[in-house]
Amino acid sequence: MTDLELAWPQPAAEWTEACPIGNGRLGAMVFGGPGRTRVQVNDATVWSGTPHGPADALADVVAAGAGPARLAEVREAIRRRDHRLAESLLMAFEGPYSQEFLPYVDLWLTLPEGTFTAGR
Repeated sequence: MTDLELAWPQPAAEWTEACPIGNGRLGAMVFGGPGRTRVQVNDATVWSGTPHGPADALADVVAAGAGPARLAEVREAIRRRDHRLAESLLMAFEGPYSQEFLPYVDLWLTLPEGTFTAGR
């Protein structure tokens, strides 16, 4: 078995260039760099808002028509290939921005030169 190695010509300058890692609940964006690297960490349990925010948002979404009956309408519109109608019906399921998965911490790692050069 050979090791998998990912390499970029230079460290990420912005978030959209960083390498995403994680498991869906805990994640990070690795910016890379020789000697010193930035790892921006987030977690699904860290969010801004109020303790009752998610419950209130769900109540609002249900009040707007989200539920099994609306989902049946969406499926029927898709079967009829009326994608515009399906999309507009799906908007009832959209709630306010929950601000989940926002960056939680910037972790800066300083490593001695050659730390990750095993096998070379």
